[in-house]
Amino acid sequence: MSQFSYFPPGDEKQKVRIKRFFMSVGFYFACAVPIGLSVCLNLLPLRVMLIWIGWSIAGNGLLYAMMRLNYNKRFKDPSLTIPQMLLSIFLVLYVQIYAGPLRGGYLLALMLAFAFGCFKLKTRQLIWLTLLTVLIYVGTIPMIMQIEDTRFNPAVELTLWVAFSIFMPSLAMLTGSFSDLRKKLFELNRKLTDLNRFDGLTGVKNRAYFNEKLDIEWRRALRAHDSLSLLMIDIDYFKRINDTYGHPCGDTCLQRVATMIKGAVQRPTDDTFRYGGEEFAVLLAATDSLGASHLAEIIRDQIEAADIICDGKKVTLTVSIGLSSMIPETNGTSDILVVKADGALYEAKETGRNRICIFSPQYVKSVELKDSEGPIHSH
Repeated sequence: MSQFSYFPPGDEKQKVRIKRFFMSVGFYFACAVPIGLSVCLNLLPLRVMLIWIGWSIAGNGLLYAMMRLNYNKRFKDPSLTIPQMLLSIFLVLYVQIYAGPLRGGYLLALMLAFAFGCFKLKTRQLIWLTLLTVLIYVGTIPMIMQIEDTRFNPAVELTLWVAFSIFMPSLAMLTGSFSDLRKKLFELNRKLTDLNRFDGLTGVKNRAYFNEKLDIEWRRALRAHDSLSLLMIDIDYFKRINDTYGHPCGDTCLQRVATMIKGAVQRPTDDTFRYGGEEFAVLLAATDSLGASHLAEIIRDQIEAADIICDGKKVTLTVSIGLSSMIPETNGTSDILVVKADGALYEAKETGRNRICIFSPQYVKSVELKDSEGPIHSH
């Protein structure tokens, strides 16, 4: 029997949302202290506290169940920020109806609830929530009048309402501005991360991100017991192109080759990388050697047929491709996939270039692996 976990397995984003939700639940524990003290001092009826506890448990229990069962992902905001805030707003406004002279203190608790909104909501959303809160508060005043009867002081309640109506929108704009700034900083950080992941010349992802993505896909394939394939693609005689036509032409060739490879790699689960110099890599998730070799042939054909013009002269390009495909094992590492693909690439270049070589164990003598079949060539 598997052990229960408060977080769904293998979903880091959902784990962060639930942790943030537990932080907001702390708001209810904080409110429970003054509410309990008010009951002990006979300033608040016991039934109000019991109703508040009941709705707090029911509401937060429902929100947690939605997150734990992944139903929250069906909404635009998977963090369910607005439902969480509405629950806390309604419960605080319910308690303040019976709070008498302590009403102002409970209304201050709403500021803490709105502070949580700055993590996700826009300024406009926070202002609408504030206006809704003020209107509900106005709606509770007749109930307060009926409960307090002769103890009701219109001057005090008017002052509270005016202060509440001024401070809450101001708080909404302040927290909204903080939220907008946080989003801009997050977006800037994302762009900086992307810049660190992409090759400046070709626009495809770089070697550093290849290493990161390879480890991720290796672990995923290991869990799923699925195939993982790698193409290592090298432009043939690239030094000769640089020497003959100049480095600007060489840069143009690299850009065109990167564009053609990226265009052929169409699945969102697959990725194209500049591995270094004139060498590119294509990582193919859930793909066996047959599917990978089919894609490799498409890439080789397109590059060979491409018209590349440098200074009015046509440049003909070909590529050699090394392919490795395997189902990861627990005692292996992702490096072995690269070693095999690199070995197959070396074999493709040694046997004539402009071809695809699928790794097989006969080539192991040069890469220090063990086996005994021959290389398989295409083209």
